[in-house]
Amino acid sequence: MTAPRLTLADLRELCDRYVPARSRHPNSIEPSNDELWWYAHELGHLLTVEPSGIDEPLFGLRAEGTPPVELMCRELAAMDVSRRLLCAAGRRDLAKAEVEETDQRTVGHPDRGRVRRILRKHRCQHLPRTRPALERRLQRVIAAAGGSR
Repeated sequence: MTAPRLTLADLRELCDRYVPARSRHPNSIEPSNDELWWYAHELGHLLTVEPSGIDEPLFGLRAEGTPPVELMCRELAAMDVSRRLLCAAGRRDLAKAEVEETDQRTVGHPDRGRVRRILRKHRCQHLPRTRPALERRLQRVIAAAGGSR
């Protein structure tokens, strides 16, 4: 028997369970109906951030000294993961809304090579498309970070 595909409810539950509250963007806590993409976006950060950033405010990405180019590439990597998770959950509309609500300087950032390197480094070229598989992946990420959850 095959596991059912991801749903938006799965993404919300997994975000609530695995993304540390102090790492989450305030808008992701109770997003409006047109911003439900936040759950997938926060999972995207969890899957693409350095282990030391897990359990840091905003995944440590807004720490003093973070170069703006690095921040934009990290955002684009999280958005890439988010888009694919949302599409797997049948919510292309939310993936489109995420892009529309992101500042155009970030969306238009040209260093896609750096984004691909981030995705490759964190093994995010292929993502699980079922809840059990995604949950196992998230558990491994948390365990590799020292079980900060």
